[in-house]
Amino acid sequence: METHLMHIETRRTARVALAGHPGPHIRDVWILLHGYRQLAASFLAKCAPLAGADQLLVAPEGLSRFYLDETYGRVGASWMTREDREVEIADQVAYLDEIWTRIPGWSGPEARVHVLGFSQGVATLWRWLLHGQVEPDSVILWAGRPPQEHSEALQRRLQQARLLLVYGDQDPFVSSEVAQQVLEPLQAAFPHLQVHRFRGQHVVRPAPLAWVQAQLGRHGTADKMG
Repeated sequence: METHLMHIETRRTARVALAGHPGPHIRDVWILLHGYRQLAASFLAKCAPLAGADQLLVAPEGLSRFYLDETYGRVGASWMTREDREVEIADQVAYLDEIWTRIPGWSGPEARVHVLGFSQGVATLWRWLLHGQVEPDSVILWAGRPPQEHSEALQRRLQQARLLLVYGDQDPFVSSEVAQQVLEPLQAAFPHLQVHRFRGQHVVRPAPLAWVQAQLGRHGTADKMG
């Protein structure tokens, strides 16, 4: 039997978790990309220390959900798999670009936008920077490995943004060897990269979040890097 595959574009409803009230009073928008097996709302809760009266936290959820155990109780989400890779990447970039177009209506005219990817969300964030419309003021890569992909657009965006790399010293997925493999090309391409290695595992914790806030300046107190 002869078979072949085809692709059909279809409308899809995505879920996005928010903390804060969109409006002209917002001075900082945080777009937070969760890791593998996480849901947007639970990841948003882990980033609660970033919240404030003039802060808006936006956590998009990966478009693929699945059961985490054989009891069919807990559910997690994923950004993509290697199956049909290019289409998966195009879909996630289009999804995140749709969120990006809404940011001006959710925030004040001088609001800064910070994008943070955790674990699998690091690769998702990197590909969004590569292929999407996003022009952030700050990029935070947390406990993940960005793909070895570059472009002029990526170079320009990261040269004009604060770039932070955060990981735990006991992270089973980011050994010292892996960390060095991530660090070397990033530092060579982006000398302004700031690195924070905290005591802990593959997690988002309040103390390193506070370090991120200190580097960026809470409530617009820090200047943008040019």
